[in-house]
Amino acid sequence: MEGFRLAAGVACFMGIVIALVDALSPSEKFRKQLKVMFAVIFMLAVITPIADGSIDFSEESIEAYADTDYLEASRNAGETYLETSIGRNISRNIDEVLKGEDITAEKIETSINILENGSIDITVINLTINPTNAERAAEIIGEAIDDEFTVNIFAANGM
Repeated sequence: MEGFRLAAGVACFMGIVIALVDALSPSEKFRKQLKVMFAVIFMLAVITPIADGSIDFSEESIEAYADTDYLEASRNAGETYLETSIGRNISRNIDEVLKGEDITAEKIETSINILENGSIDITVINLTINPTNAERAAEIIGEAIDDEFTVNIFAANGM
């Protein structure tokens, strides 16, 4: 790691020196000669730590995480997060529709599937609500969502 820091420091210093000399060079011919000279010095300054072993490319530092298991796990985690987020958004919208009809739900959970074509299929809505409002709430949700789904009604604790 120290070798990388050294190479980066030398590269930054050489970049500054090259910029200064380029700005102060008296003629185009001299400028081209300086660029060639500094390019060689720059390359040597970066390559030298690798050549003398200061920068070690061990298996641990080169190991890539781009194997199929890692990529599959990342894809699955992303899809799960997306489904959960969409389910929460749908639950909030259902809650707003119910509140518009003066029905308060204690808890709304929505399960969805995201199809291959990108469309969203609402499969189950778990509704924790006062049992006296349950039938009306299921009817309102059915009118609001033009899709086939299952509504599971659970009795609210305080109702």
